[in-house]
Amino acid sequence: TQMKDMIGVDFMGRYPTESRDGNKYILIMYDYDTNYIQWVPVSSRKAKVYLAAFETMFDELTAKGFKPELVRLDNEASKLLCDHIEAKNVDIQLVTPGNHRNNPAERAIQIYRSYFLSARAGVDPSFPAKNWDLILPQVNIIINLVWPSRINPLISAYNQVHGIFDYNSTPMAPIGTKVILFDHNRAKIGRAHVWTPVTQWS
Repeated sequence: TQMKDMIGVDFMGRYPTESRDGNKYILIMYDYDTNYIQWVPVSSRKAKVYLAAFETMFDELTAKGFKPELVRLDNEASKLLCDHIEAKNVDIQLVTPGNHRNNPAERAIQIYRSYFLSARAGVDPSFPAKNWDLILPQVNIIINLVWPSRINPLISAYNQVHGIFDYNSTPMAPIGTKVILFDHNRAKIGRAHVWTPVTQWS
């Protein structure tokens, strides 16, 4: 099956813990040509929430010059979303019930889930469970940096979409590393500064 100029979109299963921002799901968009995986954490699978998340990822992709001609969706996609996509002059295919293999987002979900769960398991033991969605941006960068582009297999999917990743200007520590920040503005006693340790996360 020819999948050029196609994206697939689908939800990962509900995460066991609701995040501090109220997110419960991750919506995945996969672009076949660039091999790029995108994500948006969402609070529900309601039609308007789904549409807003789709629009965020679709706009990011098209802003980089990659406009798909076909979108494959789960058969439960709402009419609101389908009408919105068709208004962009993009074709839609709904996969048949139980035949998830026809949606390329399913393979992307497997890849994303595997790395996300391994990253989540490697965080500091005191990492708050409700902060799981804070690690998603770095998970996404790492996955797409090691995932080759189909347009040019000599570069990564990330480089194909965003250009060369600058490690010098954007250093990355292991996900969920505990760090200590000293905030000298928190308090003053007499002539001395009180350096208050504040736990933060990379």
